[in-house]
Amino acid sequence: MHLAAALGALLVVLTKCITVDEALESFSITTLFLVAGIFPLSTVLIETGAANYIIDSISPFLVNLSPVIIYAAICGITILTTQFLMNTSLTAILVPMGILVAQSANVDPRGVVMAIAMAASAAFCTPFGTGPNLLVWEAGGYEFVDYVKIGLPMAIIFWVITTIGCLILCGV
Repeated sequence: MHLAAALGALLVVLTKCITVDEALESFSITTLFLVAGIFPLSTVLIETGAANYIIDSISPFLVNLSPVIIYAAICGITILTTQFLMNTSLTAILVPMGILVAQSANVDPRGVVMAIAMAASAAFCTPFGTGPNLLVWEAGGYEFVDYVKIGLPMAIIFWVITTIGCLILCGV
């Protein structure tokens, strides 16, 4: 995907849709540093074991709960953390732990994995959790609080719908 994006940017300049100066003027240094920092942060969380420590600390509280609460909690944890970590990294961190929690709680692991996969896409409240939010943040002149105002209600609605959807699909 990164190669396709770079090739597309190069083609836009080579076909003279925009000039090199226009391309450089539209480039956001802030976005570059944020994107460059998020991926290493996610990697460090995984490699140092900090992510596993966090998930291991949370997991015991979820084990003896009903499936409704487990799906809702996993969706909520995922939605909360995806605001600050890239969703692909977060999914890689949470899926193995989610499966273990589901198995120990006698809940369908497929539902937990689906809950994580869907909820990891709910990075609406901050510009950090997903590339498109980062790209439009500075270029659109948005403030951090703009993401919270619009994103928080969307995240809550997404949380409820995802939890109910996983419950229905997994036959609870």
